[in-house]
Amino acid sequence: MGKRQIVSDSDFGQIVISTRDTAKGISMRPKEDGLYVTAPSCATLKAVMGVVEKYRSRLLDAFSKLLRPRITEGYTIEAECFQLCLKKSPLKHFTMSVEEGGVCIHYPASTDFSSSETQSLLAAAIDGALKKMAMQYLPQRLNFLSKKVGLSFSAVRVSGAHTRWGSCSSKKSISLSFYLMLLPSRLIDYVILHELAHTREMNHGAGFWSLLDRLADGNARLLDAELKKYRPFL
Repeated sequence: MGKRQIVSDSDFGQIVISTRDTAKGISMRPKEDGLYVTAPSCATLKAVMGVVEKYRSRLLDAFSKLLRPRITEGYTIEAECFQLCLKKSPLKHFTMSVEEGGVCIHYPASTDFSSSETQSLLAAAIDGALKKMAMQYLPQRLNFLSKKVGLSFSAVRVSGAHTRWGSCSSKKSISLSFYLMLLPSRLIDYVILHELAHTREMNHGAGFWSLLDRLADGNARLLDAELKKYRPFL
């Protein structure tokens, strides 16, 4: 039976080590709340930490991309398809409104932005606003592009995934991250076309890229390179 051990760490906050009889090697995955390690039951803590140290720099680079920037009084989002701002309010509680310039979160004058509770509340509010806008925009855009390129899908789901922009199952069900709303519209379309291409070509072989390049008017590689500059997270 496997065991679980948590080691405090100055870089990751915590390193969660799980041992399993079936594990054939040591695998490591950074998550928002720490580094998660899976190791064989016979592995010692010293051996596991030795592997962590060997790859620490690379793991920290991946971990830093998962960390959400702190939300402060002047926080704004100025994306092409989603705009958000924070405004001080005379009220004693948080409220949200949709204004001409986008979504606005109103916060009490007494708000402590250094509080983890405040950060969690605001992050949840922003994600909620993103999801609401994404539910209105992404399925509609997917339907439009599906008909335009002649590739059908079976279902669509809008998720909060921040490890990938989208996915397509073998049953042609497409999932799109609501963080897509933070991208330029051309990249939103590119991700949607990418997933539509998977309804015909499930892997990333030559056939897939040939199809996607036709769908993207010959710009698939350029758009893919541009997309890599962004991450599905705030």
